Amino acid sequence: MNHAQPLIRYELSDVVTPAGGPNPAGRPWGRLTRVEGRAADTIELPAHGGGRVSIHPVRIGEPFAAVPDVRQFQVLHDHFGIEVRVVLRESSAPDALERVQSALLAELEAAGALPPPIHVKAVAEIEREPGPAAKFRVVKSAVASRRLG
Repeated sequence: MNHAQPLIRYELSDVVTPAGGPNPAGRPWGRLTRVEGRAADTIELPAHGGGRVSIHPVRIGEPFAAVPDVRQFQVLHDHFGIEVRVVLRESSAPDALERVQSALLAELEAAGALPPPIHVKAVAEIEREPGPAAKFRVVKSAVASRRLG
């Protein structure tokens, strides 16, 4: 941790919420109240009223909080649709995959999107992004090698 650098791992493509107003510490720098994540990880979908709507990964992840059977998840988006990989708890209900699909569908529709086909499948583990942070992320693919079923 470097106390001399106020922003750690901040990128210009981050979606942020500025605090506004003067810095209460008297510093000349602006402040942020929230860093939501990479704008590059948003999913662009057709909108209900025409045009396109951007869905941020934070919004995509919210439905999974409503399904306690899900331990981990990964969302893959390509021109065929959305594939959701989930690691379920051992005690998960038989309808857990259907509840995940319904929750994500409802969230996308609430965001004003016309959702593409959504396929949810249970996996033993989620691949992690390489590197020391080893975080999970939304994965987008311009060219898909398989059709979602």
